[in-house]
Amino acid sequence: LAAEFEKDEEIAQFWLTPPRAELSHAAALFGHRYERLSAASEIGPALRRAEAHHGATILHLVVDASRARTSAARIRAVLGQTWE
Repeated sequence: LAAEFEKDEEIAQFWLTPPRAELSHAAALFGHRYERLSAASEIGPALRRAEAHHGATILHLVVDASRARTSAARIRAVLGQTWE
């Protein structure tokens, strides 16, 4: 799916959560932890907290829709560094 995201803007639009969607409420309904992240530097620490917590954690990575492709590439790079 990630490869399709890179190639097709129509598919990419469905990967962006509507700006007004409140994912913390959805997480709470199911008893999951939720963190809203707005910077690439927050991803590594948030992943470590999620991994240390028993149960599911929803990490909501907030990106500017007009820069979603660039942000996705940066996020993948940070994830690669985090898990090395």
